Amino acid sequence: MKLVVYSLLSIGILAAEVCADIWTDLAQYKMGDNADAAPAAVHDLILSTAPDQMGPIEDQLIGILKSPSTTHEAKQYALRMLDRIGSDNSVPVVATFLNDDKLALFARRSLENRATSEAAGQALLVALPQVEDTLKIGILGSLGDRGDPAAVAAIAPYASSDNPALAQAALFALGEIGGADAHAALMQASITRDINDPRANAILAEAKQIKDPGTFYGLSRSIEPVGGSYVQADGKDGWKGEYFNGRDFSGMPTVLRQDNAPYFNWKQGSPAPEIGKNGFVVRWTGTLTPPESRAYTFHIDSDDGVQVNINGEAIFDNLNGGYKGTTSKELETGVGYQVEVKFIEGGGDARCLFTWDCASPETIAAGRAKILHAPVAEQQRAVLTANSGVDAKIAEQLFVNGSNLSIRLNAFCQWMKLDPVAATAGLSKTLTNESDPIRQSLLRAAMEVGDATVRDDLVAQLSSAPAADQLTILGAISGLSLTQYESAVLPLLASTEPAVFDQAVYTLGSIGAEASFKPLYLAFQQGENPAITFAITQLELPAVDEHLIYLVSGRSGADLNSRLTAVTPLVLRNPAGASAVYDSLVATGQPEELRKAGFKAIEAAGDVGNCKTLSQLIIENDSMKRQ
Repeated sequence: MKLVVYSLLSIGILAAEVCADIWTDLAQYKMGDNADAAPAAVHDLILSTAPDQMGPIEDQLIGILKSPSTTHEAKQYALRMLDRIGSDNSVPVVATFLNDDKLALFARRSLENRATSEAAGQALLVALPQVEDTLKIGILGSLGDRGDPAAVAAIAPYASSDNPALAQAALFALGEIGGADAHAALMQASITRDINDPRANAILAEAKQIKDPGTFYGLSRSIEPVGGSYVQADGKDGWKGEYFNGRDFSGMPTVLRQDNAPYFNWKQGSPAPEIGKNGFVVRWTGTLTPPESRAYTFHIDSDDGVQVNINGEAIFDNLNGGYKGTTSKELETGVGYQVEVKFIEGGGDARCLFTWDCASPETIAAGRAKILHAPVAEQQRAVLTANSGVDAKIAEQLFVNGSNLSIRLNAFCQWMKLDPVAATAGLSKTLTNESDPIRQSLLRAAMEVGDATVRDDLVAQLSSAPAADQLTILGAISGLSLTQYESAVLPLLASTEPAVFDQAVYTLGSIGAEASFKPLYLAFQQGENPAITFAITQLELPAVDEHLIYLVSGRSGADLNSRLTAVTPLVLRNPAGASAVYDSLVATGQPEELRKAGFKAIEAAGDVGNCKTLSQLIIENDSMKRQ
């Protein structure tokens, strides 16, 4: 008995030592060390431990987070594991990392995913006003994902933030949570609407500082042609472009003009009517004033030779043939750099693409407008998401004034549910504007959510509608299987617009009945068209199969060409009874063309009985046995 006890004690001590080694190794873990053995060992330990026995492991992970001597990688891994196994015991420690630039993301996710933990939700709410703005955005997203109505009061003030990034995150969170309180907060939010707001530069700078990848921003430097207002020549924005026939840059240029940037792909064409397609050179010159002091990355892609000089220093130098290259150069804001680009075209394709990692003023302006405009769209989208309290008037306003097509479309669907009569009137008014970009999407939505009267009115105008409208309505009829509109679609088989004709054919293949078969088959006989062939095969009508069998078999008295034409749709449909017809086609005595068509039909759709027929012809040494 004593031996057994000593053995058990020895095993326990050994296990404790092994575990101690695991946590000691994890505390000093750095990514890539020893093939990440320490995290792998902890992972295996968690997998082998029963869920109700995780307490000691959680305590060890908490210890890793509390210790000032553990590595950043160890803390990150501990937060990731607590995301999986953590209880309310670890919430206070995890919450201390919500204001840590490098670990906030992992701490936030750990608390966000504990959906049933009131302590985790409370920790996020407490941290929200305490962390810097660049980290608030992620916490707002977590609160929205948790969907706790109690968080609305804490989130609402940020919906009116001067920082649109913060406002956008708050609006999105309120939309995710939904309910009457969230809706009221959304409607009361005061947001930046002026794209010329002087705060724009500060907002852009703030957006660049966002550290938590849980944000809604993904700003990166644009790769654009070197030009715009950053380059000037002869007092004008852009480059002076001198174009010469031949391979000599001296003398008077054949063409002199102002170009926005040395960014052209003429392929096998010419830069100008006065310049030949081959054997020409171009020199672009200008003064480049960069917008900020930093290292800029330049890239050149040329066919053929190219040379780029900045203040006389060649950053690219290959005038002897096609060349691609990338280089960096430090430039200072406010300094004018003399830049020269020489390009030589020998023969074949002609291309010179000079770019750098700097957004043009136009791109920056567009980005500023987009950033300032984002909260407006987010508020509107959130109102529709948190639809408790959305009335017909709000839906109408969003339909008319929505910030983008998606919002307007969703608002129309809500409006149609709440007030079909007013929404139908709004639909009619909007459709009178053929240039409205929402037109096609709105037509499809009206066909999907509108009542029978709305659909009937739209379909009644099908024959006289613009081609784009016809295609949209036909697509809806087909997609929604609206068989009652077969008679309205049939007249479009006379359309001279190929796309409309094909879509009408496909639609009839989807919804058509006996009335569709005859005109489709007539069109099929007039020439090969994949759309018609497909439509005929899709018609679910026994009468179609009977007609084709009757026609191909010869019992109808139709001529040879008519019988041959009918073989293809019969094979594609291959109804019961077709195999007997195939046998009759290959019988001795039939016209050679018909027999060949029969052989092909059996090859594509024949059964065992047809194979026996073919075998018999071979045995009988038939004249077409090779066929």
